[in-house]
Amino acid sequence: MRERIKRTIIKSKNDDLIKSSFFLISNTGTVSILGFLFWTLAAWLFTVQELGLATTTISALSVISSFASLGLSVALLRYMPNEKNKDKLFWSAIWISVLLSIILTGVFIFVLKWIFPELTFIQESLIFIIIVLISGSSAAPFKLIESLFLTKRKSSYVLSKNSLWGILRLLGLVILKSFGMIALVIAWFFSQIISTVVYLKLMKEKVVYGIDKKSIKKMLPLGMANYISMISTKFQEIGFPLYVAILWGVESTAYFYISWMIANSLFAVSRSVGMSFLTESSHNKNTSFKKALGITYGITILGIVLGLIFGKSVLSIFGEAYVSNGLALFKILLFSSVFFGFNQLMLMYYNFKEEKGSVRWINFSIVLLTIICSTFFLSKGVIAIGIGWLIANFIVFLILGIKSKKILFNQKA
Repeated sequence: MRERIKRTIIKSKNDDLIKSSFFLISNTGTVSILGFLFWTLAAWLFTVQELGLATTTISALSVISSFASLGLSVALLRYMPNEKNKDKLFWSAIWISVLLSIILTGVFIFVLKWIFPELTFIQESLIFIIIVLISGSSAAPFKLIESLFLTKRKSSYVLSKNSLWGILRLLGLVILKSFGMIALVIAWFFSQIISTVVYLKLMKEKVVYGIDKKSIKKMLPLGMANYISMISTKFQEIGFPLYVAILWGVESTAYFYISWMIANSLFAVSRSVGMSFLTESSHNKNTSFKKALGITYGITILGIVLGLIFGKSVLSIFGEAYVSNGLALFKILLFSSVFFGFNQLMLMYYNFKEEKGSVRWINFSIVLLTIICSTFFLSKGVIAIGIGWLIANFIVFLILGIKSKKILFNQKA
């Protein structure tokens, strides 16, 4: 028995899909912990007003970077493994995202007086404008470099890069505290720049200047399909809380948001395994979808069990009101991960097959169906959004299950 376990461990260490999935899932947990420490330390060191201004700026610049990336992070995973000139492909994606980030950040600074009057002081200082422009252009490359790591089978670098970022953020808060609100922005984004440069050096990457039109033309169709998928995902993060606030009030938003964020740690499992599957499939088209499914469900089922056991205790950290108002919602979200996990793996399968229509509709359909289905349960309060989410994922799961019979029954494990 012991020898069998030993052989299984050795086999797992040599399996690129398992290794990559392990590091990406570990990365999610590490980023969450370091992020929690960052905001806890920030709350101790800065005033509520400074914290509010900084979070608004950081959130806005992060959204800008997501839009500026054009879904190219997934397109890179699909095309880089088989591309002869990988550097040209990678750097074309970097430069176009940086260019778009600068343009969008410039627009953000220009319209501050209309959308965020409290931040107009940024417009009045050239130094602040430069800091915000640099910050806005750093986030997209920081994420895109992870596609480079994965395609070169250096998934451990994703974990170590983000760990370095997390540590540098914490140090930045302490060192720059006297600079007020802008210190938070610098700590957040300039630590990304340092981490990106350090790991580009470790990868021994040579900078290729300029945007190659052929490279962008090759990646853009699949990138734009993922762009639409990404917008749907962003709507889950931003739109769902607003939807809850409109229907049940700001207090209910807090109960929803905490339950949602904790459940998201389980949703991240299928996303991580899915990215690993896409990368390995691009290297080797015979990579087993069933194995990816097995890894996802093995961890997901364990997560559901742990969530059911410790969910109440975790929510009680935030207060008893979160237990009484959020526990039922949290349990529903836990069970939805069974269907969500399959849906996200299929999303990456369709990326591998370059079926752009399927890539576009999966997450969009989940969001749309969640809103529609939740309207039938509005009398149940905030739990309605959880029921809608569960039903939406189940419907998409059924559709994808029917479409994927050939994958599930014909592919070798």
